[in-house]
Amino acid sequence: MSTRSVCPGSLVFAVTVTDEDSGSNAQLHYSLMGRNSDKFKIDPIRGAITANEKLTGTSEVTLTVRVKDGGANPKTDTTTVTVRFVNGGNFPIIKLKEHAFTFPESQPTNHLITAVTGSSRRGGPLSYYIASGNLDNAFNIDQLSGDLVIRHPLDYEHIQKYVLWIEARDQGFPPYSSYERVDITVLDVNDNHPVFDKDPFHAEILENLSPQRVLMVPAVDLDNGPNGQLEYAIIDGNKENSFSISRATGELRTTRPLDREKVAQYLLKVKATDRGLPPKNSAVKVKISVLDVNDNAPRFSKIFSATVAENAPVGYTVTRVTTTDEDAGANAISRYSITDTSLPFSIHPNTGDITISRPLNREDTDHYIVKVSAHDSGWTVSTDVTIFITDINDNAPRFSRPSYYLDYPELTEVGSLVTQVSATDPDEGFNGKIFYFIRSQSEYFRINASSGEIFVKQQLRYLNSTGTSSLNINRQSFIVTASDRGRKPLMSETTVIVNIVDSNDNPPEFDSPGYFTPVTKSVKVGTRLLKIVAHDKKDFGLNSEVEYLITGGNSSSKFKLDKMSGWVTVASPLISDINKLFLMDVAASGVANLADSRTARPSHDCKLFVKFDINPLPARSKADHSLTHSFRRMTPLHAQTQTCLLLFFFCLSQIEFHPLVHQQKKKSVIITFNSLVKMFLNPLIDQGGIFTSSL
Repeated sequence: MSTRSVCPGSLVFAVTVTDEDSGSNAQLHYSLMGRNSDKFKIDPIRGAITANEKLTGTSEVTLTVRVKDGGANPKTDTTTVTVRFVNGGNFPIIKLKEHAFTFPESQPTNHLITAVTGSSRRGGPLSYYIASGNLDNAFNIDQLSGDLVIRHPLDYEHIQKYVLWIEARDQGFPPYSSYERVDITVLDVNDNHPVFDKDPFHAEILENLSPQRVLMVPAVDLDNGPNGQLEYAIIDGNKENSFSISRATGELRTTRPLDREKVAQYLLKVKATDRGLPPKNSAVKVKISVLDVNDNAPRFSKIFSATVAENAPVGYTVTRVTTTDEDAGANAISRYSITDTSLPFSIHPNTGDITISRPLNREDTDHYIVKVSAHDSGWTVSTDVTIFITDINDNAPRFSRPSYYLDYPELTEVGSLVTQVSATDPDEGFNGKIFYFIRSQSEYFRINASSGEIFVKQQLRYLNSTGTSSLNINRQSFIVTASDRGRKPLMSETTVIVNIVDSNDNPPEFDSPGYFTPVTKSVKVGTRLLKIVAHDKKDFGLNSEVEYLITGGNSSSKFKLDKMSGWVTVASPLISDINKLFLMDVAASGVANLADSRTARPSHDCKLFVKFDINPLPARSKADHSLTHSFRRMTPLHAQTQTCLLLFFFCLSQIEFHPLVHQQKKKSVIITFNSLVKMFLNPLIDQGGIFTSSL
């Protein structure tokens, strides 16, 4: 460029640079380099090169301009500017009424700032340009008229002052230019709201702390002066006035200790208001989280109880215990444990799931009380969990005995109780309710399904079993089943053996209705006189065994009867009883039941059963008489006893007699007496006896 002598501060040249980036990457910074750089200075933002001192001379001056962008890794460029001095040149003359102007940032566009005029001695009109300082192309000058106007809205918050260099260029060759400086100051208008650098703000504070600073809530207002001076206030969310804020600085503080269990988070609304007229304001949310301190013990959610079937497998989850904790985070995490390890349950320490650790058996234990503890980082609490074991039909009824054996008498009444079987089932409800039945219907017995009592259906009779092949002829056996009433019933069986035993229901019978024997006077004590015999042919065993007893006619105890063998022996001397006749009653009864005796006696006068004394006989006659005496009739008096009449005739040794002939079938006795005997026995004929004689 060519220039005349220049005064300090005069514009020498304006550098124009473009950068296709944006933002900070397009923000340019100018600087001078080289040996002549000290003679000039450059506006670092606008690129206007002005004289740093008065420049004169005829030679040229070269300097280097360096430009750098504002990127993180800045890029640079350089250019060379050569300044030539012209002596006595006719440069255009610029005329400005004012060089400084002030406008509010709200000044409308297209507003005329000033009109630039000028002249040139070289003739021709001048052209006008803004050589430098037109940041953001905020202004425009008409090249012909020189009218300088506002092209774009002004923004105080962006640029507060513009330094424009107006160029007037003539039409000569080479063209000459002159420059004038125009300063435009932008005044602030309250056109900006306060702006918070965050939205929302976040803060955390521990509960239970004394009042203290929480955070700063700063806002920025790009306006100037009062328009940019802010005041702060909390307008919402301040529960129980827990917070305060500095009106001037926006510092937020607590006013009291906070309780996270009551309020875990506060959502405040803070407003910043400038002092402009009219004022502008903005609001922002402030989220304050109250951090937990472990100041609360865990609580179990409810009273826990559960039911589980006794056949549930090991590992089965019975129930889950849960806790609540007003604390938060790690302070609210509970770990669970069961203190009694002997119980068949375990618990997951994290989830609280209670599971079966060993097989269950309701019949052993029908419920458990499990003490569960919950531990957080500072507290331990416990609760009882009741677990009821429900029944499964896993037990069959069990009889009290594996088999039942009993003797039972014959001929009992129909419906009589024979015995009672009993079974138990440890299961519960219908699973343990038992009923009985005879597996195969029995001809002789029935059973009460509820009680297990067994009764006779028809009369039983004992049968004689003399042969080896008939050992069990009187034994009845049957199987009784006990069943529970479960959905799938379980059963067990027992054998009942009833041995039918003989009843003492038949009397013994004597082989003869009467017995007679003579006795000599010299008979000794202990001598066996005769043996009486009775049989019970219809009964068996013990019931068929017979015992004998003198029931009358032996008041003087002259004779003795062996109760088992039936032998009649002399019990005391008979020397003083010559010619006496002893009449005795003898009874035979079953050994099994002496109370049920049956007596047989003659059908005529009862005095025959009383001792009958015979008077001494008269002197012996040589005449022999033969007397046949037969006892034809005997009458039974009791169901189980028969009695026979024993006639003992004692005579002197000179009496001749035939030996006793005992014929059981004819039941007769032949006796030989002398005639006096016949006279004595005649009265007996009238009492029902039948006597015959031959003289």
